[in-house]
Amino acid sequence: MTSDENSVAHADPEAVRSKIEELIRDFKAELRTGELRPKVLALIPVFHGLRNLGKALIPAEYASAARDRILYYFREYPRTVIDGDELLVVSGIQEYARRVRELRVQFGCACQPKRGPPCSSKRGPGHAWS
Repeated sequence: MTSDENSVAHADPEAVRSKIEELIRDFKAELRTGELRPKVLALIPVFHGLRNLGKALIPAEYASAARDRILYYFREYPRTVIDGDELLVVSGIQEYARRVRELRVQFGCACQPKRGPPCSSKRGPGHAWS
C-alpha cells in the first residue's frame, strides 16, 4: 500500500466515502465508451477506496494492521457468528482467512468455522490479547 493509500485508510470514514462517491460519478463517462479495459482500470480506484473505507471504520489507534482489525472486530462481537465478508471488509485484505488462522494458532483465539460454534475467546470476553 502506498503512503497515500495508508493515509486515506486512516482518514475519517466520511472523507473516504466521499472520494468513492466521486470516483463512481466519474465512472459514468467510462460506461459510455466501448472499450472494456478503460472501464476495468477506472474501477480499480473504486475497489481500493471500498477497501480503505472498511479499514477506516476501525480507528488506527485501536488496530492498524489487518490482523489487529479482525481481532478488534471479534472482541466487539463476542460469541457472534461472523461471516467472511464482514472480515473481508474490516480487514481490508483478501487474505483475511490467513489472519484468522494466525489468531487461532499463534494467539489462541477460539474462532471456529461458520459451521462450528460462534467465535469467542478461550480466555473470556474482554481479555487483552498481547
